[in-house]
Parts: sequence; structure tokens; C-alpha cells
Amino acid sequence: MNTKNHFKLVSVILFIIVCIIYFTTNCKSKIFNKPIWPCPYNESRLKHLYIKESSGKYTSQSLFDIYSFTHISHGIILFYVLYYLHNYKKYDLMIYYALFYEIMWEVIENTPFIINRYRETNELSRDYPGDSIINSIGDVISMSIGFMITWYNPNIGYILLILNELVLYYLIKDNLVTNIYQIFFKTVK
Repeated sequence: MNTKNHFKLVSVILFIIVCIIYFTTNCKSKIFNKPIWPCPYNESRLKHLYIKESSGKYTSQSLFDIYSFTHISHGIILFYVLYYLHNYKKYDLMIYYALFYEIMWEVIENTPFIINRYRETNELSRDYPGDSIINSIGDVISMSIGFMITWYNPNIGYILLILNELVLYYLIKDNLVTNIYQIFFKTVK
């Protein structure tokens, strides 16, 4: 199977997972006390696939939000790290490694320790409840988008990463770089 087919397979699987969740759950469904896919603003989930607020009640609760762009940055960075680790571009399984690392990050990101670090170190995240299940899936989709864009256009990945980070910082004063600093380096007073 060539790389293009791996990307198609991943895209189809993620789309099917989103559809299954949409058709088999309701707005109040939970797994391990985490919401699966709440209904933002008490309206249709499909009407609000993207939540633009950086610190609203439904941020991190719908399929995509403003922080989905940080996960596009994850995909770009994962591409370059995996590319240089494996030293050649045609390594077919790189997308699966990237998916594994992003899924592991989603699990870690939603632990009480990391959720509390967000709350303690970031003004925007004082009420951050953690991601809903569908938002974690949306974050994996976003990472896949960044990875695939960079796979097909490795020369513009760096530029896209820098622009993405600058625009996010300009719009919401938060981005992947500030998140890394806040979670791993910032001291709490």
C-alpha cells in the first residue's frame, strides 16, 4: 500500500468514527464521566462543528475549536521529526506513528495533572474541563491535516508552522509554543 492509500484509509476511518459517534450518541452521552459530543448552545451538533471562542463554555467540547490549529502544528512537527528520524520521505508507516503519538498526547492532555496545569498557568484556561471525546478525535484529525499538508509540501511546512503560531498568538494570545511553556516550564505562584 502506498502512502496516498494510507492517508485515504486514515481519513475514511476517522470520518466513519465521527459518523458513528454522531448517530449513536446524544448530547448528554458520556464515557468515564467525559462528554462524548455535547450540543453547543443547546443546538444541533452539526451546526457548531467549530467553536471559535478560545475560552468559552464549549471550547474543547465540539469537533473543532480554535485550538485545533495547534494540532495542525503538531502534525507539521511530527512530520519533520519522523522524517528526520527515518531519514527518507517514502516511509509508508509514518502517518501511523504520528497518529499513535497524537492519540497518546490526547490521553495525557486529558489527565487531571495536565488539565490542572492548564488551569493554573493560563488565564484562558481557568475553567478548562478537558476535551470531550469528539474534540480529541477532532484534534487527531487536525494533526493528520498538518501532517498530510507537510508530507505533500515539505518545503512549506516550516512556513505554515510559523504563520499558524503567529496568527494564533495574534488572535488569542495562545498557541503551541505558549502551551508548551505553560505546561512544562512556567512556575505557579
